[in-house]
Amino acid sequence: MLTLRKANDHDCLRVYLWRNRAEDRKWHFDQQPIRLYEHAQWWEDYTGTHYIAQHDGEFCGYVAIEPGELGLEVDITVDVDHRGKGLGVDMLHSALAAHGKGVYIAYIKTDNAASRNAFIKAGFDEPTVTTRNGQDCYVCRRVTT
Repeated sequence: MLTLRKANDHDCLRVYLWRNRAEDRKWHFDQQPIRLYEHAQWWEDYTGTHYIAQHDGEFCGYVAIEPGELGLEVDITVDVDHRGKGLGVDMLHSALAAHGKGVYIAYIKTDNAASRNAFIKAGFDEPTVTTRNGQDCYVCRRVTT
């Protein structure tokens, strides 16, 4: 069973470790490793909301939602040991339900088919291609009322 909760300060290190895994960095627009002190400062200054997911009591990923130019930008990471189970879709549904009404936007690297499919299965519109930070990517949108 999947559970989701708002992140707290104790989750800073967990998210840092997920963010810095080599197999996860390739999906980020900035693929450089992050120093712990930089991550801690970013965590402290973050203006959005992080949601931490657990599946059957094991931490399995997080969803980040923050204000952006076109709406609330959504970012998701599913722990490598929990991929392929459909948890990303469940995490997205739960995070958006917890966060409430809004226009949600996701930017997805064009070679990340799993993430693209998860967002579509979670009710986001069929993505279009755009450019972000000089890289081609998909952008997809979901409006909740």
